[in-house]
Amino acid sequence: MKQTVVVYRSKSGYTKQYAKWIAKALDADLFDGRDIPAGQMKHYETVIYGAGLYTVGVSHLRWARTQLFKYPHQRKVVFVTGLSPDREEIQETIWRKHFREKERRQWGLFYLRGGFDPDRLTVYDRFLIRLLKLKLEQKDSLTSDERGMLVAYQQPTDFTRRGSIEPLVRYVRRESEDRQPSL
Repeated sequence: MKQTVVVYRSKSGYTKQYAKWIAKALDADLFDGRDIPAGQMKHYETVIYGAGLYTVGVSHLRWARTQLFKYPHQRKVVFVTGLSPDREEIQETIWRKHFREKERRQWGLFYLRGGFDPDRLTVYDRFLIRLLKLKLEQKDSLTSDERGMLVAYQQPTDFTRRGSIEPLVRYVRRESEDRQPSL
């Protein structure tokens, strides 16, 4: 059995794409979060969880905390994907809003820019996006990010890049080397 596993939950495919790239780069096992065999996680040293970031939060984060990250011996790594630009202040807001202080100190947290394609969304998600779009259109002035979101709603946008996974891959490899017993 491999030492590292990548588990993802993906609605529109962007998180799944990153999870596949990460698993390949780290020679890790890969599971869709809906298809994990019971008790499987206890065998891994490193558990990487990938999920989309939505207006209501990180997809299935509560589930990940209770089902994936319940073994104290494991290193925990989370990557979230979203439409927002990859800027430090955006990442800091995400980490503070969705992760406890202890998690922010002890887990590897990474933001990977995904994309937006309304055709890949459920009817419910399209409804929520339509509400957000209406809210943005009613504002007197928009930030550059908000203007970019309105453009993305009109045309599918894909910001996934294989090279974006490199900081996460380096982090996991460095942490693995640090855990190797010295001879």
